[in-house]
Amino acid sequence: MFTFSNISDHVDDVLLAYNTYQLNFRSILKDHFDLICKRIRSEQVISLVLSDENDTPAQSELFFSRLQIEQFTQLQTLTLINIEGESLKWIFPNLYKLNLLRSLTFLDFLLTEHPYQYQTTEMQSLISESFAQIVPRLNRIHLTNGTFLSSIPCPYLRHLNLEKCSINDLKTLFQHTNQLRSFSLCLDMHNSSTFDQISFPIQLIRLHLKIENRIISIDEMEYLLLNLPDLQYLQLELLGLQDLFDGDRWQSYTQNLIIFNFKFNAHYNLNRNVLESYRTSYWIEEKHWFVGYNNNSIFSIPHFAPNYIDMCQDLIFDSTGSDSTLPYSRVNTISFGQNEVRPDYYLTHINTLKILSPLSISFLTSFIDLNQIKHLSLSSLDDILTYVPLKETMPRLRELSIHMSVDIDTINRIGNYRFKQIHKLEIRICGKYNEYITEKLIFLFPNVHHLICTPKTNPKEVMYRCVNGFKYLLNASFSLRISSNIERDFEFIIRQSRCSTKDNFICQVCHPLKRELIFSVHWWFGKQSSSFFTRYCPIQPKYYWHRIRYYWLKFMDKLLSKCFPYILCIVIIYSVSIWILKIPLSDRLAVMEDPYVDQSYQGRDIVDLLICDCAREHGVLCLT
Repeated sequence: MFTFSNISDHVDDVLLAYNTYQLNFRSILKDHFDLICKRIRSEQVISLVLSDENDTPAQSELFFSRLQIEQFTQLQTLTLINIEGESLKWIFPNLYKLNLLRSLTFLDFLLTEHPYQYQTTEMQSLISESFAQIVPRLNRIHLTNGTFLSSIPCPYLRHLNLEKCSINDLKTLFQHTNQLRSFSLCLDMHNSSTFDQISFPIQLIRLHLKIENRIISIDEMEYLLLNLPDLQYLQLELLGLQDLFDGDRWQSYTQNLIIFNFKFNAHYNLNRNVLESYRTSYWIEEKHWFVGYNNNSIFSIPHFAPNYIDMCQDLIFDSTGSDSTLPYSRVNTISFGQNEVRPDYYLTHINTLKILSPLSISFLTSFIDLNQIKHLSLSSLDDILTYVPLKETMPRLRELSIHMSVDIDTINRIGNYRFKQIHKLEIRICGKYNEYITEKLIFLFPNVHHLICTPKTNPKEVMYRCVNGFKYLLNASFSLRISSNIERDFEFIIRQSRCSTKDNFICQVCHPLKRELIFSVHWWFGKQSSSFFTRYCPIQPKYYWHRIRYYWLKFMDKLLSKCFPYILCIVIIYSVSIWILKIPLSDRLAVMEDPYVDQSYQGRDIVDLLICDCAREHGVLCLT
């Protein structure tokens, strides 16, 4: 739509007449979102993905302020990801009006971060009522758990994906799904003694099964597979007993499978000889199924080959393939501790580099292509100085994560470098002079589009300065620790029903669950109007002002710490002298010559006498 818009009137007419749009709003730019909502007609859409994740906060509320769900009369597929409660109250009661809807995905992984968790019972009742109306006509469902499906007839359901499910829900579910062909689930076997309590639908062709909270034996898998004669595609993730790793026994159960991917973990260190039973002609020549090994697991290659390596651990890799680099074929992330431990092979696909302690460029380039690095994770911000200039050492780098809090000492060590290629920044700010630290970060990273920030002091001030200082922001997330002051400061946001629009941006405040200590505040920006920034000082003058202010305060701190006793004495003497000068000379002489003056005053200086009189007036005992 964006590529072909406004090319010609004819092309615009074609776009307008097209009636099978598939809209995916996940992680979309707000400007693109606004444009689509403005140009699209609801009856043109057959697939819709909405997401209220951190990078697109309150998207669903904004979407349904412009369009109504019942207007999507041609909608066949609907995906809802972490949708906030107010939007769900509009969506679910109207889903039954979508007569062509056949596929539903409803995922709420971040449910605990949203305020509607306080109305969990009400929300569950709303969802259950809606599911009872629409599920019987669906043929594809993807849910976070199986609770809502357990007692609903599903006569047309052929594809089901459950992120979490208990055995009790599963047994009830299988009584109503006699057409199920493809099933993917994570089975929680907590408090379940045996695996043979359930019988999977005999007509299954594809099964992806992950089992948690239970150690599985090969006998239990035999019971499962012998009751699935039509199964052709199998994927397993299991924690197993020793017999689960026997390739010879698996050979007898997998003859009819076209694809078999597995990852078997052990709760003890495996001997690499476990691979010998997978080096037979059946596995390598007939099926072409290659198996990899590390310290405590065996896995299918390439499907379950690791994508992450931690060099702090003593990892041993092996495989049944002739290519010794096969277990490393999918590794795209590598992490280093404080020791320079070199991998055995040159890694060509690394795009995320995590470093706890600075490593030399020459060491890294001996086994990594730094030209491929897109995300760099460092312990301290000043560690980045090891790799400057970034444009030459890591030309594709766009994302930077700093794990230790940035304080004033770190900022002073970083100097005046500018890292213009960084588009995503994850950082923590702490300590005194946070205003100067914030301005320096804005100066160092002028082109940040995505910001994740945790300010530990003056959080509201830091957040608003970041929002207004990083002028290219597309989205930002802040984690703010609760205090009485912070709650008062955010009352003006909380009163606005979690979503306010101004100058083309959305701000959403996620209340803490059960009085936890952290607020989450998420921002989603469109193209910024000039007034948004002109209300504040430009970046450069603001930065230099806080820099001058920082050095002045630092100078005054040192000066006062050394000179405070002397300054105090000078102030006291000066104050007393001024007071004495205000007393007429005749009164001072009269006091000195008065015969009725207490003899204890004789021999004292006039200043002492006056100080003593002043002390008596204020009820303070003046010792002789």
